[in-house]
Amino acid sequence: MVEVEPEYDIIRNYHDGTGHDVDGLIEVLKEINDEIDDKDFHVGVTYFLEDDLDEYIQDIWEMEIEPYLEEYFFDNRGAVDQFRWSNVEGRVSP
Repeated sequence: MVEVEPEYDIIRNYHDGTGHDVDGLIEVLKEINDEIDDKDFHVGVTYFLEDDLDEYIQDIWEMEIEPYLEEYFFDNRGAVDQFRWSNVEGRVSP
């Protein structure tokens, strides 16, 4: 079996060309994946490979990341709530 973990440098390298600061986003993704604590269910990086990330990040977060976390943490609303858009926007916005 080959284990594949999120490669955060992919986001960083991609956005070197777009000028978006993604350090906060990467930190929040690491926190989410630490909370998940199961490599098979980590949130990946491909959601955030958008040239116009500043335009789409809220939609990506609210329509992709939050529903995934709601499903994964169905029995732990506190884990979901700490990563809601309203709680991470200032940290993840490029």
